[in-house]
Amino acid sequence: MAAACGKPPVSVTEAPARTRTQKQAKGETPPEPRTIEREDGIVIEILEVGSGPTLTIGDRVSAHVVASVADNEAPFLSTRVAGHPMTYSLDVNTPDTPIEGLRLALTEMRVGTLAEIKIPAELAYGETGLESAGIPADAELVFEVRIKRKLKP
Repeated sequence: MAAACGKPPVSVTEAPARTRTQKQAKGETPPEPRTIEREDGIVIEILEVGSGPTLTIGDRVSAHVVASVADNEAPFLSTRVAGHPMTYSLDVNTPDTPIEGLRLALTEMRVGTLAEIKIPAELAYGETGLESAGIPADAELVFEVRIKRKLKP
């Protein structure tokens, strides 16, 4: 199944520089955008690095999300259309916990981060898929996520 949450990624590579929207303290050099390839198959392309706190298991977060099946650009979920961010708990024992792959990926990010996340089927909806959302069996999912804020538990 999934690698332990605290395991380091398999590889981290530098991504092309993007426009930064986060304000940095005077003289502080912001971290560069990068790609994280985790051992569990999750690939996270950090498009903009956030300057807020790092997320951990147990946190509650507010995030804008656009999600689609990897081979289909039409989103099955978009908070842009809904007009308000999603709230997720990164604790596995709550009803608003996202799919395992998204939960694990979010713990690699900071508040303010914009990332594209590719989640393998076994960490998404697996062999059954989610027919009601148009997600076929064994589908890799792609999420564009902007972490808005860390919420109180």
